[in-house]
Amino acid sequence: MRAIVERTNLVVKKINEELNCFSMQVSTQGMQMLFLTAQTYTNSLANSLELIYERQPLLKLEKRKQTEKESFIAKLTHNDRAKDESLAVQLSNEMSQYYQMNAKKDSVSEFTAKMKSVQENFFKSHIFNEIENQCIALANLRQDQHYQFTP
Repeated sequence: MRAIVERTNLVVKKINEELNCFSMQVSTQGMQMLFLTAQTYTNSLANSLELIYERQPLLKLEKRKQTEKESFIAKLTHNDRAKDESLAVQLSNEMSQYYQMNAKKDSVSEFTAKMKSVQENFFKSHIFNEIENQCIALANLRQDQHYQFTP
């Protein structure tokens, strides 16, 4: 939270520097709104990440449920064809997930690179992007610490 407060103070300072030529500065209500927005955004990101991490094992289990059922039936009936089909389906599903995950990672990195190049032209948006990255990093750190302490 301290890092978010420091980044928000940096945003306020930069805005005040830009408003200085007009003999203006951010009001206390404006500062409070910026801090409240940063805090709300951080809480929202943390809650979303927590939900994603909690639902991930359930989604994996649900995806594998049908193939495991078919594999179990194949083992009971000693039907090699059904066993082969269920193993083939399971393998194809896992490979599909692997390729989809890699494609998502590549598209996210390309999108991030493009957004970074576009946002460097706008100073304010670059600062807000830094705040967003800090929020995500802190939410991930919070999530990692949460899972490290649970037995």
